[in-house]
Amino acid sequence: MITTYNRPFDHGDHEAIKLHVPVIGKLEHGRVVYAYRADMQR
Repeated sequence: MITTYNRPFDHGDHEAIKLHVPVIGKLEHGRVVYAYRADMQR
């Protein structure tokens, strides 16, 4: 997983990775191919 954060933590929340952040896919010919169609909508 690769991502960047702008202030990943705040006073009340110390989890950098939320449940909606991870997606599964691969790079194919320079493009992201998602494993699940629902991830394309994010």
